[in-house]
Amino acid sequence: MSMKSLTKLFLFALSIFVYGCNSLDIKPLDIITDGDILSSDYGIKTYVAGLYRKLPMEDFTYYHGKGWKRDWNIAGDMSGSALTETYSGMAGCDRMEGFEYWPYPEIRDVNHYIKYLETHPEQFSGNQLKELIAEAHFIRAFYYFGLVKRYGGVPIITEEQDVFADPSSLLVSRETEEKVWDFIYSELILAYDMPETSEPGRANRYVAAALMSRAMLYAGSIAKYTSSVDFKGDAYTKNIIGAPASKAQTYFQAAYDAADMIIRQTDKYELYRADADKCANYMNLFLDEASKENIFIRQYSIDSGTESCWDINCVPQSICGSSVCSAYPTMNLIEMFQEIDVIDDNGEPHRYNNLSEPFVDIEPRLKAILYCPGDSWNGNYFDIQKGLYKHFEGLAEPEMNDFEGLRPNFSNLILTNEHTQMYEGKLIIGQAGISTKSQETQTGFYRKKYFDYKASSVGWWTSEHHYIEFRLAEIMLNRAEAAFELGIEIEQAKADIKAIRDRAGAVEIPDAVIDLSVVREERRRELAFENHLLWDLRRWRTAHLELDKTKIYGLYPYYIFDEDKFIFLRQRCPGQREYSFQIKAYYEKLPQKELDKNPNLYPNNPEY
Repeated sequence: MSMKSLTKLFLFALSIFVYGCNSLDIKPLDIITDGDILSSDYGIKTYVAGLYRKLPMEDFTYYHGKGWKRDWNIAGDMSGSALTETYSGMAGCDRMEGFEYWPYPEIRDVNHYIKYLETHPEQFSGNQLKELIAEAHFIRAFYYFGLVKRYGGVPIITEEQDVFADPSSLLVSRETEEKVWDFIYSELILAYDMPETSEPGRANRYVAAALMSRAMLYAGSIAKYTSSVDFKGDAYTKNIIGAPASKAQTYFQAAYDAADMIIRQTDKYELYRADADKCANYMNLFLDEASKENIFIRQYSIDSGTESCWDINCVPQSICGSSVCSAYPTMNLIEMFQEIDVIDDNGEPHRYNNLSEPFVDIEPRLKAILYCPGDSWNGNYFDIQKGLYKHFEGLAEPEMNDFEGLRPNFSNLILTNEHTQMYEGKLIIGQAGISTKSQETQTGFYRKKYFDYKASSVGWWTSEHHYIEFRLAEIMLNRAEAAFELGIEIEQAKADIKAIRDRAGAVEIPDAVIDLSVVREERRRELAFENHLLWDLRRWRTAHLELDKTKIYGLYPYYIFDEDKFIFLRQRCPGQREYSFQIKAYYEKLPQKELDKNPNLYPNNPEY
């Protein structure tokens, strides 16, 4: 039975349990015994499906600053945590204090499950018991990774606590961050006893290695770079946050070894290269569930009640009629890939015959992750236009002034919020934007990564494509970064970067210029919109430097009426906010309700 089917079963079973509270014919949930659930393979799979469903995978249901919610507009902010990748109503450095993630009820369920397995060996045959216990250790490690990257040191609980015991025995203290990273490492070593293959959506040995690679790379960065930040307070002085610099090499080596283990499985995993068209190939990478680049996915389906609204949140209302798209790719992100040359050698805006001309030669990977002005989908045209100049003359730079009144051509500019309004027979703005309305692009672009462009239509709660938690490209980037941090296998690391760029259709980079900074930049390009950037900037301890009075930009098309041409201007996004990352945002504050229940969790993280 597939994990998708088991998820459906789990949700159905949950509904039965809830209903049972009002029915005399069904036992209430609080008296359901292990024998009712765990005494059969079918019951174990159902139980495990529930544990998987709550893993902290930052997927289509993840909302930065709010957590996991099945909401119609979740997709509008999935990448809000990506800071300068997208612009939205709540982007940048907002919501950095977190949403009180505290999965100890789920950890208790895993501890209970492990105890059951260990005390009922007669129920299993062959390697089944060892593999199930290994899987449980992987799941528990995943929960702790979700905790440690948010809070640093947290309590490590490996046995099911007795809720009827002396209350003081339940008041556990935080361990050091180092101990939590070491615990995750030990859990994942045990998880290597899982089989080498598994059904989609369920872990195996190489999924555990993928998590090991990601987690240990994070730990190594924390150990190496934490001293570069001026942390203050008891949590820091008591080593509850941060890790010893002496452990950095150990963690980086563990990350390297785990990644290397996966990459060497060439019969199992390879970069996706199914289509000769590199743009189409990159789009399909995120839609093809059978892709050999996939290491671990989460499935979605209408049948199991887990469908999402991702697709409808990627297109403007002019295409689907009811989109609430609210997070848009920024020029800051695009310039990580390449410059879009919209100004001539004299400093004047290039004149274009149509909206798509500036984007004809952009990198195929970039073209695959966003919709640009002039693009189309299913015959629907992205006629993105911010306004109309009756006449335009002079240089581009003065027109990019933050203050409209200081722009020389401002008196010739017509703006509107009405998509049907015209000036002498010409639309002032495009049907796909740009006005000040919140459900259309505010940057000049729409997201395309994970968008099911092959669908004939989009609608509410109709998106069923899977989410990729681990894929080979990330693992290659992990290995390359760890290699540079360790000073080993540098040529192989360079080859990894070049392979990723070749698949992307990017220009070739000479070996001589590939260093750690290039690896980090390539990571930002390859993993854009996949909820890595916030965590990468946190672990590198560069967020407060990079995001210091940061400005977010768009690229805005304008129509020049008396020339019948288009120009593009790089200008600040609406609101003209600046974003600065505060030192305290490297960690989130502990949930206040947990501190109120358990004072042993103090001290809180710095500045909270």
